[in-house]
Amino acid sequence: MSWYKRSQYIQDVYPTKDNFMVNLRGKTKAIDSSRKNAINKELHALGSYFKDIPLDEIFGILKSHDVWPIQEDGTPWSGFVTVQGECGSEKATQSPMMFDLAVKGQLGYLPSRNKLIMTACTMPSGTIEIVVYVS
Repeated sequence: MSWYKRSQYIQDVYPTKDNFMVNLRGKTKAIDSSRKNAINKELHALGSYFKDIPLDEIFGILKSHDVWPIQEDGTPWSGFVTVQGECGSEKATQSPMMFDLAVKGQLGYLPSRNKLIMTACTMPSGTIEIVVYVS
């Protein structure tokens, strides 16, 4: 079954509100530098200290630039993330989270060579410090 027919079948059986599909067999596409810089500026503007990890805001910024976080099978990313440890500890510095991305091209969404990189650690006050950027 071709990727297109498979995605149509999946959309019929498990429809998503965005009708999103990624051609995993196609070539990968890099996010152009102006779009990547705009995304990283908006991610930086979110700030670094939060009560909770703001995944909806982070993913919203990506989606506003036609970049989607995806899972290995090309479907939109879903799941949860955890804080890796207390800030300054080895546990917190050695395990950044990397999210696969898909970028919109002329023929739909293609897997991106870029990744969303995120680290999260807990301050002694309980506040979460987050560093997030697109590589």
